[in-house]
Amino acid sequence: MRFDINLEHAPELDADNYINRELSWVDFNYAVLAQAEDESLPLLERLKFLAIVSSNTDEFFMVRVATIHKKLALNVPSNRPDGIPYPILIEEVRARVLTLMQRQRELMRTLLGQLRNYGVMVDAVSDLPKEYRHALRENFFEEIFPVLTPLAVDHARPFPFISNLSMNLAICLRRKGEPDEQDEFVRVKIPDTMPRLINVNEIVRKHGGEPPAEERFVWIEDLIAGKSRSAVPRHEGRRVCPLPRDAQRRYRLRK
Repeated sequence: MRFDINLEHAPELDADNYINRELSWVDFNYAVLAQAEDESLPLLERLKFLAIVSSNTDEFFMVRVATIHKKLALNVPSNRPDGIPYPILIEEVRARVLTLMQRQRELMRTLLGQLRNYGVMVDAVSDLPKEYRHALRENFFEEIFPVLTPLAVDHARPFPFISNLSMNLAICLRRKGEPDEQDEFVRVKIPDTMPRLINVNEIVRKHGGEPPAEERFVWIEDLIAGKSRSAVPRHEGRRVCPLPRDAQRRYRLRK
């Protein structure tokens, strides 16, 4: 059976009657964040909702935002019924997600502060007592430093392949006696096999010390960023960040 559809006299689409699907997704993630902000829920449940916000955002950028960037690169005109051009859409997505991430980070600091009331602390390495920092330093050079592989980037060595959602430390390495403009960029990938949170109690106990009464943890990127200064003289760590990659294709990032 054949159907002939004549669109010549079809009514025009009214953009006001449609919601953009990307902006709708961001609004949905705001609803997930609202669950984390709900003080009637148990503390660990609220932290779980914060984690869901992050995983949702990773997937959003890997698929939907990546698709928008492809269309922008190809200068494809928008034929979506909501009528929002891609250049305006990508800016609006960025603005809304930045606000979302700011609220999420502020809430995370609040909830981690409340977690301290239950004897679980996530500290900065610099805030720990000297004996705990010493145990972490010993553990760093014994177990973490040997598996780190710095990769320099210059005119002869292209920017290395970044595996999806990996944690990476960007380092500016300055050789002794050379001016600032001779700084070299080095990328250090944090191994996926390493736990994101390092249990300070276990490390202190392993090195023969008296562990704290409460459970203490530090972020592994904080430990590597601080202790790598001892391993590589004359350098400064700049930033650690997870990198969601375009899930639709494989490619190499360029400097």
